[in-house]
Amino acid sequence: MKKFTVNGKEYNAKELTYGDIRKMESFGLNLMTDITSIQAKVFSYTSGYLAICGGFSLEVADNEMNEHIINGGDFTDISEAFVDSLSNSRFFQAMLNSATEKTPKKTATIKK
Repeated sequence: MKKFTVNGKEYNAKELTYGDIRKMESFGLNLMTDITSIQAKVFSYTSGYLAICGGFSLEVADNEMNEHIINGGDFTDISEAFVDSLSNSRFFQAMLNSATEKTPKKTATIKK
């Protein structure tokens, strides 16, 4: 996994596990339903991911992100680390595959 920097501190990106995704849900973020709108919720997801990687509360993560942006930082590093963590999360990928397999495929029928 890669590393990312927020507010001058380096963090190890981590592969998201069941517990991490559950924790993100407790922050009000649902990766299974929000997956197509993560970019629209960049503030929430970056703070949530920072809280998980940093091992601290969402409030602390919000303060770190606030200072990071005020001091000229941006979302690039942490956003790339978050997307990478989703791509490499064995749990998350298994959940996506399971959801895809259970989704009925729509077929067109032609009436004669």
